Amino acid sequence: MNDAATWLETILRTSGYAGIFLLMAANGAISFPSSQILYLIAGYFSSLDFFSPIVVVFFGALGNTIGNAFLYEITAKYGLARALKLNVLPETTFKKLSSFLEGHGIWFLFVGKLIPAIKVAVPIAAGLARTKRALTYIIFFVASLAWASIFVSVGFFFGKSTAVMSTYGVSVAFIAIAISVLLYSLIGRDAKEKSQKELAHIEKTSPEAKR
Repeated sequence: MNDAATWLETILRTSGYAGIFLLMAANGAISFPSSQILYLIAGYFSSLDFFSPIVVVFFGALGNTIGNAFLYEITAKYGLARALKLNVLPETTFKKLSSFLEGHGIWFLFVGKLIPAIKVAVPIAAGLARTKRALTYIIFFVASLAWASIFVSVGFFFGKSTAVMSTYGVSVAFIAIAISVLLYSLIGRDAKEKSQKELAHIEKTSPEAKR
């Protein structure tokens, strides 16, 4: 086990469900600590009857949703500049995601929350697009439940060894990268099409065009 996993294991042993809730709230806001490792450890502890897997999933998802809601509210109220101080992704990524969200509907929130490469950007993109607050939070929670269920189940049935984490992590990363490449391609194409339509509209409605 690496140092991060050992640290998380110690916290979960001493703080229980409260630790899961607080750590996942932090994950939802600043993407730390790793939700995958935390849930694998909690799942393993659940197999030893230290936790209830259902309660782990619920408190983890609730905490993560609250962290996401914090990002959403910060962005919706103060704009992108304030939210960017809490994350490491470039500003252009958030703007493209927001544009894609506005063009393709709120369903993207659920899909985006299940893609490791961009899940941190989803709450900020939603705040930037000012999606419907109640529906947005519900989608965050349901997606967080799905994410937690996957990794808690793996930890429950296969343990918390480094081999399990590495093997499963590689598989998840490969799938995530493939989906991310496709999604970013769609985002870029959508942004380009939107820009072209806006340019065409400007040219059509300009005084020169009316002469």
